[in-house]
This record gives sequence, C-alpha cells and structure tokens, in this order.
Amino acid sequence: MLDRDDPHVAPVDEEAALERSGYRGRPLAWLLDAFERERAESMRLLRPLTAEHVARSGRHAQLGGITVADVIHHVAFHDLVHVRQIASMLEGPMNDARANMRDAF
Repeated sequence: MLDRDDPHVAPVDEEAALERSGYRGRPLAWLLDAFERERAESMRLLRPLTAEHVARSGRHAQLGGITVADVIHHVAFHDLVHVRQIASMLEGPMNDARANMRDAF
C-alpha cells in the first residue's frame, strides 16, 4: 500500500505462516529474542511514516478497504495476543516459584 495506489491485498493463512516460520516448538527464550528483534525491525520501518503514509489504502480480498493505519493497529493487537501468550507461559512457573507466598494474594 505504501508503494502502489489502492493495491489488492491477499489474505494471510496464519496457520500456514506459523508452520513455515519454524517457530512452533522453539524454546521460550528463543521466541522472546525473535519477538524483540522483529519488533525492533517493525519500529525501524514505522518511524519514518507520515500521516499521508498511514492513510494510504488497499483492498483486502476478504475484508474490503483497509489502510496502512488499519494494518499497523492489527499488528499491534496481534502483538498483544502474543504478550498474553507469553504471560500465560510464564505464569505457572513463576507462581510455583513463589512457594508459600502463593497464598499472599
């Protein structure tokens, strides 16, 4: 959408993309490092965008009209889903490590 006017945007099969990524089954520490690297790269790409850039649009095959801003917000929401997954993965071991403090609150 940044390079062409109102381009066609193909849907992404997230399950297939996950399979191709090789992320499934990786250790949490590796995944956290990858998450950090990928978010740093995302920010490098997003910082120079102007209001005109984020207002640019495309036509998603399933969703209809979308803008660069819509995609940015979708990715941010998707990241929150991953943050929730990370917290869930850490919760059990962290709770167990609290020993008798688990009943404090």
